[in-house]
Amino acid sequence: MFQGVRRFQAVDRVRAYALSVVGILCQAGEPQIIQKVIEGDMIETCRVSIEVGSELCKVIGIHILETILQDQMGLSGICSDNRLSELMKTLEHMVAVLARNQDASPRLLFHIIRCYILLCGDMRGLSIVKKNLPQHFTNDFFRKTTEEHPNIRELLDQLLLTVGAH
Repeated sequence: MFQGVRRFQAVDRVRAYALSVVGILCQAGEPQIIQKVIEGDMIETCRVSIEVGSELCKVIGIHILETILQDQMGLSGICSDNRLSELMKTLEHMVAVLARNQDASPRLLFHIIRCYILLCGDMRGLSIVKKNLPQHFTNDFFRKTTEEHPNIRELLDQLLLTVGAH
């Protein structure tokens, strides 16, 4: 059992290192890099890392997605096919996970809200976000977290204003 845990931790560290390299490349904001990341299906890799990785892998994965969404080509690429519905399922799942344990990762919640906001920059993305906005965002469920982290409150308010739920 212990050996299995150690293997998982080793694999997770490799995943974190690989994601970090991609994240650093994406931060440069070069359109060619964003295009290669989209073509290489890194979006799916990030999505899976967000669902099953360690907290570090989750944060790096969501940060990469956030960087891709900040690029117009990246935003269009995510919002133009079934990637959007899969990403929405992952984001909704992570909001539900964070709702069960609000002390888990305010940083992850911050980046998730930013992704929702960035998705609203595309008409299709805005429509899907409006239809699928987690109730935990609209019913003040994260009050404790937003009181402790005003920057998260500001982002959540911005998201709610953007989708007309505030």
